[in-house]
Amino acid sequence: MEQFKKYPEHLSEDVINIPVYEQAFSAGRGQELPDTAEILDYVALTKELKRYKDNIRAAYVRGDSMESTIFNGDIILFDSFGYDNSDGIYSINYKGAGFVKRLQRDKDFVRIISDNKMYKEMTENGESEDFRVIGKVRYVVHKVQR
Repeated sequence: MEQFKKYPEHLSEDVINIPVYEQAFSAGRGQELPDTAEILDYVALTKELKRYKDNIRAAYVRGDSMESTIFNGDIILFDSFGYDNSDGIYSINYKGAGFVKRLQRDKDFVRIISDNKMYKEMTENGESEDFRVIGKVRYVVHKVQR
């Protein structure tokens, strides 16, 4: 059998490590958004995400409201550009708490949707003090074993 290469001691200049912060985003009932957060880990960016290198964040997910797309303990990589005028999964600040949710823009409001049907849909009229889109989820790192 062919030998696996060891992880290199010195990473290639092409590899960008993004800090994973202590701040978690809720796939459930909400996570407080502190002003500062400790770095818990690092995750390397994939090639397709390098274009976001200065505007990408990583955080753990807590809760089950986004299952079967995103699971408790997954890491999300999201940009910091806010809403990009397309439906998708976003990190949001909703009533002072951090969430990861699917957003769909309707004519007069935004639907805040959980993929897990056990959770009710929420709506907002648009960005306000209570609702701010942080950025679009660009990648999810899943655990193999739960």
